[in-house]
Amino acid sequence: MEDTDITRHIKQILEDKGWSNYRLAKESGIPKETLNKMLRDNTTPSINSLIKICKGLGTSVSQFMAEIEFPRHRLVELNKICSQLSETDKQLVKAYVCGLLHRLPKEILEFGSEKE
Repeated sequence: MEDTDITRHIKQILEDKGWSNYRLAKESGIPKETLNKMLRDNTTPSINSLIKICKGLGTSVSQFMAEIEFPRHRLVELNKICSQLSETDKQLVKAYVCGLLHRLPKEILEFGSEKE
């Protein structure tokens, strides 16, 4: 993921909500100067800032990160690789990935959620 993916997604959410940077600064508790600089310079926020931003936007960090668009060239590459697998291998890969997701500690899956 490129550093700008996070700031691009923040900007997109702000546009979708019709919010200004000032509104996000107010909702998140991050100084507006800090937020403006981060968004202007496409600087990736610290994890603490990202948690505050997500809470201000009314989402969890895990949901926010899940919404970031996977780069199209990676999807094409992944599709090409998967198309070469047998149906059995595709099912094995799917089971493996699902198993990995289920074995992640609960704290990681809920990191930055409203439950904290």
